[in-house]
Amino acid sequence: MIERFQKYKFELLILFFGVLTLALLNFFLQLDIQTHVYADSDNYLVASKNLMVYFRGHDYRPILMSAINGVPFLFGASDATVYVFSFYVNVFCWLATAVLLFHILKDFSTARMAFYCTLIFYTSVGAIAVLYHLLSETIYTFFIVLSMFFLMKYYRNKKILFLSLALSILICSMLIRPGSKWIAFVFGIYFIKVIVENYAKKAMLLVYGSILLVLIQCAGLYHQFGSFTISYIDGVTYYNYIGAKAMSYKDGVDYTEIDNPRANNLLNLGSHDEIQKVVRQDVLDQLKNNKLNLLKAYFSDIYDNTVSGSAAIADCQNKKNTRYFDFSKDVIFDISKWQNRFFTLFGGILALFYFVTSYRKEVFFTLLSSFILYIIAVSGITFSQGDRFHMVFFPLVIVLTAKFLKDKGKIR
Repeated sequence: MIERFQKYKFELLILFFGVLTLALLNFFLQLDIQTHVYADSDNYLVASKNLMVYFRGHDYRPILMSAINGVPFLFGASDATVYVFSFYVNVFCWLATAVLLFHILKDFSTARMAFYCTLIFYTSVGAIAVLYHLLSETIYTFFIVLSMFFLMKYYRNKKILFLSLALSILICSMLIRPGSKWIAFVFGIYFIKVIVENYAKKAMLLVYGSILLVLIQCAGLYHQFGSFTISYIDGVTYYNYIGAKAMSYKDGVDYTEIDNPRANNLLNLGSHDEIQKVVRQDVLDQLKNNKLNLLKAYFSDIYDNTVSGSAAIADCQNKKNTRYFDFSKDVIFDISKWQNRFFTLFGGILALFYFVTSYRKEVFFTLLSSFILYIIAVSGITFSQGDRFHMVFFPLVIVLTAKFLKDKGKIR
């Protein structure tokens, strides 16, 4: 037992400090007794029930996210039970992400230094607060870090199994967050030569299986709604957010997310086919007649997603009427705000640096950097997300930071 503890002492300590950090933040913010349910959470719940109870898809939320959180529905559980279950799923993914981060860091530094750097991940208070909500951020972060972990293993020993695992997990992440489709496509194109050379190996079945899952998702939506697509969320998000903001700039009026007339316009349309036609026409019209305001809205959205704090913290209420709550909430919210700014700005700079400089030497860091840059770039399609959009790459920024300090001789 002692020998086993010595072998896995850092992993066990990481789990211990994770639970301790979670309990500490819960003490100050009363996270476990909050009752606020976001519209997105309700959407995910409906999608899970659709899949597990009624055996049909959802127009916005893909099947893998629905399947993971919808397991209790298989046993006749209530909606409330699914919300509780999602918390434990999130905690598992959050702790597992920390352990994976430790192993990625340990690949190019000492175990002790990797441990200390991993503890920085637990300082992300926004990532902890969102554990209590049925949302995709925590699960998606786990999938991405797991994919990068196997990609690192592939570059260390060139075993096709690890590349297959990395690619299949990245492809499956499209079924957690549809926005992952373009980065998965880029990774697939980059490794196409390796894939073709090894297409007949058993390990490649993982990639084929993940592609099959995506095709099942697309075929399901085609059968149910009429379009061969992963989700309809991207077009609706464009129309209601960046498109609406660009038009508000053009018309000289303030944008309001609540009672947005453009959103009401889409709701009044009868089918997704009609919605897609309206969205496509709007894109073409704005690119032709309003492109400067569209560009302004795009950078405004990225700015908003960079400077904002955690909505999951801001929406907390003092359920126990404790004297320290308001002060704690303000301090912790400010921490989440400045963490988002630091991780995004510093992480973006580091990602640009390693995207360019590591291409011929350590391609793993170039590919890891490309994901950070991709998330920052696509965050321009929406706003008012707090730190939710960018928090998914915070663990990867820690990796690049440790790599940078290692290269500079600051850590070993």
